[in-house]
Amino acid sequence: MNRNSLTEAMKRLRHSLLALATPIPMLAWLVGGLAAVAAEHIVGNLLAVLLGLPKIPVLFGCIVMMKTPLLIPSAAAYGCLIYLIPTVGVARL
Repeated sequence: MNRNSLTEAMKRLRHSLLALATPIPMLAWLVGGLAAVAAEHIVGNLLAVLLGLPKIPVLFGCIVMMKTPLLIPSAAAYGCLIYLIPTVGVARL
């Protein structure tokens, strides 16, 4: 892949992310963040155990990733399932 096509791919990704986030008001993002906090309190510990993590990841899993690189996929999945999906899902309502 040459540099020009990589730059075009990055531009397309940026435009698609902006298209996703632009029509959503800031208050909706805040409510989505509250939903993510609620999801973490309700199912966070259970999900961490199911993903093979020793405990709920702190700092979005950065500490777990630095100490045990084998847990990077689990920490990334936890971040998506607990933070990203509820935040975007509620904000898009």
